[in-house]
Formats: sequence, structure tokens, C-alpha cells
Amino acid sequence: MHQFLLQRDRRPERMDDPEIDQREHARALRGLARLNRLSMIERTVWRVIQQFTQTGSVRVLDLAAGSGDLVVALAIKARKKGLPIRFAASDISAFACDQIRRRAEVRGLDIEVVCLDVLAEEIPRGYDVVMCHLFLHHLDDPNIITLLGKMQNAAKTAVCVTDLVRSRTGYLLASMASRMVTRSAVVHTDALLSVRAAMTPGELAGLASRAGMADARIRRIWPERMLLTCRV
Repeated sequence: MHQFLLQRDRRPERMDDPEIDQREHARALRGLARLNRLSMIERTVWRVIQQFTQTGSVRVLDLAAGSGDLVVALAIKARKKGLPIRFAASDISAFACDQIRRRAEVRGLDIEVVCLDVLAEEIPRGYDVVMCHLFLHHLDDPNIITLLGKMQNAAKTAVCVTDLVRSRTGYLLASMASRMVTRSAVVHTDALLSVRAAMTPGELAGLASRAGMADARIRRIWPERMLLTCRV
């Protein structure tokens, strides 16, 4: 592993700038959505959610959902399969929440959208599965512990988290893939910053343990990402 990847290196990402131009923000969200499709993360998360539908209807909350591309893809899949799954999404950005609503409306989906600061506010209860995707690397270790604990307290059945793995391979993939799928300079920059800020599976396991997630399971998934699941 390169020296600069030996430990987490968190630097401000352009996407997190509250003053970011809305056109740049929208272009970056579209680019990230393409990266998500390329990673096929929808399939991984779907397998986690689907196992809970055997006992009846399921409610799922996606935190820090960005443009909502993942939750929309999951909702489409649930509708096609005729499964009783209700989805909700939240983000701290009012612009991102508006993007989620538009994505859902265009596809005729009933997705509840809530603007929410997950660190400063309580996570709504009543959801069977509480999940977040590519969000933890934006946070420092104490806030990761806080968020995981809050997710565990809010969920009725399980917590599902996916994020990047900090590695040389992940850094190279982020560099190549971001330039393949989008012209957004924001994505080109932030993709590499995200890998530098990410954790290793062992580091995430340690933080999950400190958050009280005794039953957390973490495994690597393609491409250079990891999945944390924990029944509550």
C-alpha cells in the first residue's frame, strides 16, 4: 500500500461544499449515479433487504442518500417483483432531497423523502432496515461510532452499510472509473479523496465494535468496497 494510503486522510470534498454551484452539483450527482451502476451495488444491497420480506412488509430508510439513485433502483426492483417493501430516503442537502423526489416522481415511485442531519438529529424510527451507502468515509471516527450506534437504535431489524475500501487497487479504480463515466471535475477530484478518507475492513470492524455492534459482519465486495450488516 502506498504511504499516503496507510491511514485515513480526510480532506474536504468539493461535493460537501454548501456553496457548490447547483449545475456542478447536479452533474456530480449524475456522475456518482453512473459509478454506482457500474459497481452493481444495487444487487448486493437487494440481497440483504430481500431476506427480510419473508415475514411480511418491510420499511427501509436510506440515510445520506445523495441523488437517491440506489434507493430508486431498489424501489423499482421491489415493484417489479411485487414485494411489499416501502422505501424512504434522507439527506442533509435540500437540493439532493429535491433530486430524489424528482427521480421518484418520474418513475412513478412513492418514496418518502426527509431532509435530515443524521448526526445532529434523531433518526426516525419505525423502519425495519436502516442503511447508508458511501457515507461513512465523509466522517471522522467518533462520528462514525455515533452514527452506527444511532442506526442500530433506530432500526427494528437490521443495519446495512456499504463503503469504499482504502487500498491501492481502490485508488486506481477510482481514478480510472471516474474518468470513464463522467466529465464532472467534482467527481474526478472527490473520487480519489474518498478512497483516501475510507477505511479498511479491520478499521470499520473496530469502530462497529465500539458502537456496540457485537454482531456486525463485514465482508469485502466488488469493486474494492465493503458491506457491513448487523441484525438488531
